[in-house]
Amino acid sequence: MAAAVGREEGEEDEQGKKKRLWPWLRLRLQQCS
Repeated sequence: MAAAVGREEGEEDEQGKKKRLWPWLRLRLQQCS
């Protein structure tokens, strides 16, 4: 049970990183072009 919950939290963390990274990536692309 605990292992499954930990895995779900890990997946949520990965999604959170992507959500935080996207605006930063878009800003970098706008600055380069």
